[in-house]
Amino acid sequence: MPGVILKTGFIPHLQGHCGHALNPKPSNFPFRISFSMGYDVYDYNSGMSKDQFLNHIDALMYQNKKINLP
Repeated sequence: MPGVILKTGFIPHLQGHCGHALNPKPSNFPFRISFSMGYDVYDYNSGMSKDQFLNHIDALMYQNKKINLP
């Protein structure tokens, strides 16, 4: 599982920018491209290992995917 560290305020900007870039309007394509993201801020005092935290944000990505299904 890849991990990326970003400033939290950057996430909504990234989602909006990528969504518009992947699905320009008007579009001649009969399909829509989408992506899902899972992210959270790591709390060093949580005691979570790197793998536990990656599993946690992976689960958040799948929650995001369910919410954004067409």
